[in-house]
Amino acid sequence: MTEKLIFTGRDFELNYLDAQYAESLGTFCVVYGRRRVGKTRLLTHWLDSREAPGFYWLATDSSPAALLHSLSRALYEHIHGQPSTDPGFTYYDWDELFQEMTRLVTDSEQKQVIILDEFTYAIDAYPDLTFKLQAAWDHQLKDKPIMLVLSGSHVGMMAEDVLAPRSPLYGRATGLLKMSPLPFKDVRALFPGYDIASCIALYSVLGGVPYYLERIDPSLSVVDNIIQKVMGWSALVQDEPRLLLHDHFSQPGNYLAIISQVAKSVHSPKEIAQNLDLEPGTVSNYLHTLVKLGLIRREVPATQRQPERSRKSRYEVADPYLRFYYRFLEPQLAHIARGAYQAVWQTVERHWRAFVGTHTFEELCREWVYAAAETGRLPFLPQRVGSHWSAAEQIDVVAVNWDEAIVLYGECKWKLDSSLNEREVRKLFQRTEKIQLATRSGNPFTRQYVFFS
Repeated sequence: MTEKLIFTGRDFELNYLDAQYAESLGTFCVVYGRRRVGKTRLLTHWLDSREAPGFYWLATDSSPAALLHSLSRALYEHIHGQPSTDPGFTYYDWDELFQEMTRLVTDSEQKQVIILDEFTYAIDAYPDLTFKLQAAWDHQLKDKPIMLVLSGSHVGMMAEDVLAPRSPLYGRATGLLKMSPLPFKDVRALFPGYDIASCIALYSVLGGVPYYLERIDPSLSVVDNIIQKVMGWSALVQDEPRLLLHDHFSQPGNYLAIISQVAKSVHSPKEIAQNLDLEPGTVSNYLHTLVKLGLIRREVPATQRQPERSRKSRYEVADPYLRFYYRFLEPQLAHIARGAYQAVWQTVERHWRAFVGTHTFEELCREWVYAAAETGRLPFLPQRVGSHWSAAEQIDVVAVNWDEAIVLYGECKWKLDSSLNEREVRKLFQRTEKIQLATRSGNPFTRQYVFFS
């Protein structure tokens, strides 16, 4: 797909920005999330589709003087309706720029929108900028008709330099919007020519990251897209995992190695430490950081009443592309570099159905439980949705409401050629008999069942 994807979904995010704009006084909105997730597309689409005056500016990895020059020209063009005839035009300093911004919003009959994208580049180049902006906001802008939006992909810097208590900008934000990848329903809407099984398979590889999905050619099958558009996209195969982590760490090697271990079904810190010759405590710290970044998730059986205290946790790769990359592509990089895509796919194909079914299909089934409960299709609202595992049994989907003493058990079968049969249904009943959930007074939970195929 050579053209941009149509803008799909993001209703919550668009409504959130609308609400920020509708506030009577100045609003200071912070938008952040991992790179490639669609922050810029959301902000430019919102600004272009609303009747709000304003402008968008993108910071780059440059010098303080170059950034001041760039933003000065963008602000000048917005105020005067045309670029400055002087190619070297710039305000004298950041103070003068913010004074000019104040004059703009003071004289405006409508609320002005000013979007400063990838703002962390500007902070990195000129750390005092946060102090300058804080002074301008507190003394000049906050009571004026302005919606100031700061956006950034460097999640750590946004947290430390914009949101943390030690930041000069702490407490100024009136809105905080964390961007996540597109949910499956929106990815499916982008590719109406694919059946649901193909969309699930595509989602297993690329998740809901718009930047990745733009590479997909809907005239090709999902398998052909994986071979031609994923394996054949050298930047994605060779650079993307390291690039994602370079936004957070200058030396990402150990983090990448840990993600690789988890993707290969090494779930415990102790095993990971042994395999990588690292201290278990060090691995636990790395895992904690990766969980905070949303690249890894800590899972606990949904049947555990206090998951935060449970020692039965295991770790899974949360990002679909990283999971696919480290499971299938990273071990075959030498062959991919030689262009042997078809041969590599043959090694993937042997494990493909199990990979999609065990990971993505089961995750989507759990998402269905949330959606069904929230729309009244289930008779209770779960307090936890997940799975159950022990030495004796594995249950794909578990949803529990501890207060109402109700539990839902579910079985997922990724089958393209047949449906669930009676033996499989009875087998789930038998396995759940081994799980004894009871109220604090000893009464058994009411059991319900759901089957996905």
